[in-house]
Amino acid sequence: MRRLHNNMRNMHKFKIKLEAMNFGTKLRILREAHHLSQQDIAAVLDLSQSNCSRIESAEIQPSKEVINATAKHFRIPAEILLDDDEKITIHEVKDNATVLNYSTQIKNPLEEVKALYERLLAEKDAKIAALEKQLAGR
Repeated sequence: MRRLHNNMRNMHKFKIKLEAMNFGTKLRILREAHHLSQQDIAAVLDLSQSNCSRIESAEIQPSKEVINATAKHFRIPAEILLDDDEKITIHEVKDNATVLNYSTQIKNPLEEVKALYERLLAEKDAKIAALEKQLAGR
C-alpha cells in the first residue's frame, strides 16, 4: 500500500503556465508543483529557508550555483529559469521530472519583421547587381 501511495504521489497531472515571471516566482511554482516546502527545496539548493523565501519574493538574486542546482533538480534548462520573458507550460510532474513545453517569445515583433525585411532587400540588391554584372560582361 505504501508503494502505491508513493507512486501516486509522484504522478501529478496539471497544467500551469509560467509567463513573464522572474526566477523566484518560477522557483515557487515549481516547488509547489512538486509538493515541496521551502525547507525541502532549501536543503536541496544548500540554502537557508529564509534565503529561499527571499529568492522567491525577489528580495535577493540567486547565485549561479543556486540557479544550476534548481535547473538540475527540476530537470529544466537554466536559460528557461533565467529568462523573464520565457513562456513555459508545466504539463505534469512524474517521478520528480517536470514535463513541460517552452518557446521563447519574440521580444519585439516589429523589430524582427523590420530586420528580416532589410536583410531580404539587401540580398535582392546583391543578386540584381550580380546579374547586371553578368549581362554587362557578355
